[in-house]
Amino acid sequence: MRIRPPGQNLLENTLESIRDCVVVADENGVVVVANAAARRLLGVEPGFDSMTGTRKFNCFFADDVTPMPISASPLARALRGEIVDDLELAVQPDGPGERAYIVANARPLRDDRGNLRGAVTVLRDVTAQRRAHQALVDSEQIAQAIIKSSLDAFLQTDEQGVILDWSPQAEALTGWTRAEAVGVRAVELIVPEGDRAAHRQRSALFLQEAAAGATGMRYETRALHRDRREFMVEVSLTVLRRG
Repeated sequence: MRIRPPGQNLLENTLESIRDCVVVADENGVVVVANAAARRLLGVEPGFDSMTGTRKFNCFFADDVTPMPISASPLARALRGEIVDDLELAVQPDGPGERAYIVANARPLRDDRGNLRGAVTVLRDVTAQRRAHQALVDSEQIAQAIIKSSLDAFLQTDEQGVILDWSPQAEALTGWTRAEAVGVRAVELIVPEGDRAAHRQRSALFLQEAAAGATGMRYETRALHRDRREFMVEVSLTVLRRG
C-alpha cells in the first residue's frame, strides 16, 4: 500500500500542467521529476541519468551552431552548485521534430545543512517569440531595402518631429547628409521659416487623426535646400505603429 503525503497530488498536477519544462535531478544527476512538457521536448523520464544517459536530443549554444556539451548544460552547472539565469540555447530533438529555442534557469537544491542534494532546471520555449522577432527584423530589412532603392526621399521622425532616419534620396534632394540630419527637428532643417507654423499645425492635426485611426496624409508644400533655395515637394505622411 502506497500512501502519498498530503498535497503531493496537487504538486504533481501543478507540475504536469506547467507549460515550461521542469526537470529535477538528484545529486548524481538522475532525473527524479520530469513534467509533461519536459517529456515531450526532451524525451526524459524519471530514472534517466542526465550525465551519462543517451539523449534523445542535441543542444546548441545561443549561436545555434556550437554544440553544447553535457557539462555546460543548465542542469549540470546547477549540480556543480552554480546558479543559472536566462541561458539561451537551442534543442534539436532526434528525428523529424523542429528545433526549439529555449531560455533556461537552473538552481542547486540543498538540504537544511547546505549539502547539495540535486538540482532543478526550468526551460521556457521561446521559439514563437524568436520567430516573431525574426519576422519583424526581416520585414524591417525589406522595408529599408525598398526605401533605399526608392526614387522618393524618405525620412522618419518621432512624435516631436525629430529625424530618426534619412534616406540617400533625402540627402540628394536636400543637400543634408544622414549624419547631419538625424537628431535634428525636420521643421528646422527643411521647412522655410515662413512655413514652419503651418507645418507644426499640420503635423499636430496628423497626429490627432492618426490617434483616431487615420493612416496617412498627402499635401504639397515648399521645402528648403541646404543652400537656402526653396522648391516645391509633395509630402506623404504615414503613421508607424509598433506592437
